[in-house]
Amino acid sequence: MREETPLNWDKLPSGLRYLVVPAEKYGSLQFDEKIYEFGESMSEADRQALRKVAMQMLESEAEIDQFLNEYRMTEHPEAQLVYFLGHLIALLTDAGFLK
Repeated sequence: MREETPLNWDKLPSGLRYLVVPAEKYGSLQFDEKIYEFGESMSEADRQALRKVAMQMLESEAEIDQFLNEYRMTEHPEAQLVYFLGHLIALLTDAGFLK
């Protein structure tokens, strides 16, 4: 779990601002077991929100990669939340929870 440091989303490019809310909501789910537990009990609203973000992230993949390369997740909590949002979406997609 990340330390409670104030988040500074100003470093996130404007084209990726759609990630702020879902990263803050879901990015703290970092471990596979917790993600699978979440997948089994998530609401339909969460499922739809994550499907939408997953599509947007696919379209922004190069820009997200550039952001994560510039702002290492070990030093920037915002990058950590974005990275783990992507991890959560990948695991939930692979497990069939976002169909």
